[in-house]
Amino acid sequence: MDCAQVRTKLTNQQADTPEAGVLEHLEECSGCSRFAERLRLAEDLLHNHHSGIEPDAGFAGRVVAALPTSSSDVLGWAAIRLLPATLALALVLTVWALAVTPSPTSLVEQAVGDDLWSWILDSPGGES
Repeated sequence: MDCAQVRTKLTNQQADTPEAGVLEHLEECSGCSRFAERLRLAEDLLHNHHSGIEPDAGFAGRVVAALPTSSSDVLGWAAIRLLPATLALALVLTVWALAVTPSPTSLVEQAVGDDLWSWILDSPGGES
């Protein structure tokens, strides 16, 4: 087992004692054993630092009371700010769609100008 695998297993382990392969590597590798010790000290520090702190009984009620009551309170100003951009985009897409879409008469005029049978046979709906 290499150092990267051992450090990954040490970081992700759930139990207090590492598995046998990790323990063997820690006995042989001083760098990984220092890493394991620093990791253990950091975990102890985090567990002991906030161990005696608990919120008071009204904490949850104050948090819920501070939350917005409706989604319009949260999204109202964002929707108003985005409305002009949305309308402009819809207008541009509509104009583009109307300008690009050929009319049926222009398609027929183009077909009559060319060989009508080749146009019919080469069209996507025709058989080849």
